[in-house]
Amino acid sequence: MRRRKFLGILGGAAAWSFAARAQKKTYRMAAVHSNRPTNELAADSPVPTYREFIRELRRLGYIVGDNLSVEPYSGGGKAASYPALAETIVRSNPDLVYAAGGMASYLKAATSTIPIVTFVSGDVVRTGLVASLARPGGNITGVAVDAGAEIWGKRFELLRQVIPGLSKLGFVVVRQDTMTAEKVREVTRAAGVTLIAPSVDASRKETEYKRVLAMMLDQGAEAVMVSDDGQNNANFELIVEQIAQVRLPALYPLREAADAGGLMAYAIDFNELYRLMAGQIDQIFKGRKPADIPIYLPTKFQLVINLKTAKALSFSVPPLLVAGADEVIE
Repeated sequence: MRRRKFLGILGGAAAWSFAARAQKKTYRMAAVHSNRPTNELAADSPVPTYREFIRELRRLGYIVGDNLSVEPYSGGGKAASYPALAETIVRSNPDLVYAAGGMASYLKAATSTIPIVTFVSGDVVRTGLVASLARPGGNITGVAVDAGAEIWGKRFELLRQVIPGLSKLGFVVVRQDTMTAEKVREVTRAAGVTLIAPSVDASRKETEYKRVLAMMLDQGAEAVMVSDDGQNNANFELIVEQIAQVRLPALYPLREAADAGGLMAYAIDFNELYRLMAGQIDQIFKGRKPADIPIYLPTKFQLVINLKTAKALSFSVPPLLVAGADEVIE
């Protein structure tokens, strides 16, 4: 009797376990970037910030291979293919799309119902991507990493403290979408100097950075600022290496660039932004509408100065600037 009762309990537990597994929701997330390769958007991405994103999703209870699948897509830097790529993603009908590199606008044109969490550089309100930062409306939320002309002006002033009289500035920007031209205009207005900005063709990154830097040097650039495009952030080590070869002082939007040998970085914490996006995804999976989740706009920036690089370039960094830095690499 006891044996039959035990087997009955055991059988009931097994049935409950099977039913629980059958009922467990598996979320499908499409991850797309206009130019980053698909391996950088996979769960085992080599990109530290994206790995932080996956780790935070796991901490929130979404485990890749268990209750979360990540389906990576890339536009390969070929802008003409972006609308068709957006349509392909929408036809696959994921529960949510993570979009970066300017893909959100194409996805918005393709769907008004699938939630989109985006990592975007530029003014998302002025470009019509969302109605407002506080209440985006529609099906898009996420983070915007460009604080507008003011931050570019601040970055330029930091460079000018190292190079007084700076009059010709190279700007490394990726040829991406209509927001690229707007960013160049913003930097031109903020800096008030001659801007040399031959845009990088993302589909030929290995040779393009070398080409645009050579062009800047030929046209008399005295320093370089690097834009916060996703393509630049993904290739910061290559950019730092090639800027070192032309021996120009440079300021980067990514903190890790200063660690890699860049002269200065005035940057936000990208790991924090990816954790925030994971939190937004969690809210959407739990039923909240993207229209009601505010777009996050970072306001805190950190100045990192690499004095070893300054010495190698024979530049003297003003003591007051060094004293005001959040971190100094010596």
